Amino acid sequence: MSESLIRLRDDAKQLRRAFAEPRVRFVVGLFLLAGLVILSVRLLYPAVFPSLVSDLLISVLGAVFGVYISVELLLPYVRHVERARIDAADEIVDSYDNPSSFLDLTALPGSRDRADVPERIPVTAEQLPSSLRSYDSFEHELLDRQYDVPDELAALYESDADELRALFRRENRTNGRKVRLESASADTFELSTTTYYRSFLTNFCPDYELSGGATIRELSKPLLFDGETPKPLSETPFSDHFGGGGLVITTDGRAVLPVRSRSVAVEGKALHLSFSGSFDVADVTTGGIDAALRSILTDELDLESSSVQSVSYLGTTRRIERLGKPDTVSLAFVDADAALDITTEQFVNSYSVTVCDEPVSDVEDLFEPEVARQVIECLLAAIDRRPYRPSLGLLSFLWLYWELVDRLDQHPVAEPESIEAKT
Repeated sequence: MSESLIRLRDDAKQLRRAFAEPRVRFVVGLFLLAGLVILSVRLLYPAVFPSLVSDLLISVLGAVFGVYISVELLLPYVRHVERARIDAADEIVDSYDNPSSFLDLTALPGSRDRADVPERIPVTAEQLPSSLRSYDSFEHELLDRQYDVPDELAALYESDADELRALFRRENRTNGRKVRLESASADTFELSTTTYYRSFLTNFCPDYELSGGATIRELSKPLLFDGETPKPLSETPFSDHFGGGGLVITTDGRAVLPVRSRSVAVEGKALHLSFSGSFDVADVTTGGIDAALRSILTDELDLESSSVQSVSYLGTTRRIERLGKPDTVSLAFVDADAALDITTEQFVNSYSVTVCDEPVSDVEDLFEPEVARQVIECLLAAIDRRPYRPSLGLLSFLWLYWELVDRLDQHPVAEPESIEAKT
């Protein structure tokens, strides 16, 4: 199937989802009812309701209906809404004089001459592991602290606060309580809470042009960077709500590569990680980051929790295109069929990619250099064959995965015990 046909098929899926919404069906029904009434009156009482008047009414009704459906209901399903407030990744990299702290993908095996793999992406590493470990070996501390936008940051968009609030509503975003990452160390995630709306203001509108002509990215650079290096999370004033995800690799040697919907808030219409999302406060409170990641994994894929053999920590990154928002990236080793059904409307399609020639018995096998090289080369080849760009999340996974493999090859270290094993 050609690339254009694949894209049209996936767009049709999203339009079907739009017309499945009750409010869309209500407006369509209302329009049809109004049209039926006008036509009935025209046919039954032609002298009272001349054809010229009825034709005019039908034209006006159709125009109003078309504008409403397009702007209010269908547009979020067929447009990448981030483009109005977050620039493209390559433009962001080019906007910095010295992006040397950004992840360099040129060392990835098989990355040369790949059109969809840039040299650098606007992502930096906040914390990297020195050993292969799972998330249940990390401590977490949830502080009794709620984030408020500090005055130095609020002053940058104060005159545009009403417009940003209206933008939030137009995109049908929903506010809610979120986990905020205060800091990440070798053994502990220090956390607090924030809200999605505060992250929208401080992380998700960096390139929205303010009334003064500048952008929040331009105005806040001294708050995010110390020279050309991002400041540590603990020293930056942004909302920085915490999320994560990872790539699923199954015991039969396959990886799951989904296609993100256009209507999602982050990186629509792209090949993405197998699962990703913001962490739920309740999940983190009861089971830490490990529980939060497993909850997202089993919610987004048709997967039993018992089939998840391990969720390995690859590192914590800062998304510079979102002014340093932190994400943690993982490799989920799963005993399941790679043709897993997607159970979230965030995805419109999913590909199963063979990355290992033989079944995988242990997650440690995936971190052997030759095996990891093959996994990355197979993923890059799969990206090349698809009509979608790779997301920054997926590219970050590739860099972090290869970085950890290289570290383990040079300095092998035993995996720390899980917290349960310690107790």
